[in-house]
Amino acid sequence: MIRWPPVHHTNDPITSALAEAQITFSGARASIMKRCLWYIEDNPGKVAGEISEALGLTSWQVMKRLSDLKSKGLVYQNGVGEYENHKQMRWWTAQYQ
Repeated sequence: MIRWPPVHHTNDPITSALAEAQITFSGARASIMKRCLWYIEDNPGKVAGEISEALGLTSWQVMKRLSDLKSKGLVYQNGVGEYENHKQMRWWTAQYQ
């Protein structure tokens, strides 16, 4: 069984825990993580906004899964980029460390 890092806090409403369970057990969490990882492997140094746009996902979906990937040591942040006039961290796969 895959050990997933928590995405909700203990003081969050119960709906956060339910949403976490739903996305995890549906397989969507793993699927979005894989898509993000594959995109970053092919396009290193992109910011979350660029990743979400390229994958047709919301920024929220991408940021949550990037946090998962970071917790697993598969990606890291290095440098700052800009997307739609907002500064965001650039993402790299562990192979670039």
